[in-house]
Amino acid sequence: MALFVLSCWLLSKNKSVKFTLWPALFMLITTIAALIFQAVKYFISKDTVLFVVTVLLLVLAGFMVHEVIWVFVRRRK
Repeated sequence: MALFVLSCWLLSKNKSVKFTLWPALFMLITTIAALIFQAVKYFISKDTVLFVVTVLLLVLAGFMVHEVIWVFVRRRK
């Protein structure tokens, strides 16, 4: 998340964001993939509490992606 915040800050200062945005995207994709695999595992094993926590983390990750995209689209106009 810190790399996304730093990318937004660099964008606001009209600096290049490629050195922070690409690693942030890689880490986000890796984390989301791991959460999806864990959610499937918890769903199959009927571990309700861990499944709900994993789904909540996925929702929060989606909200973060939405906010970052919104900032980038707004700044590019």
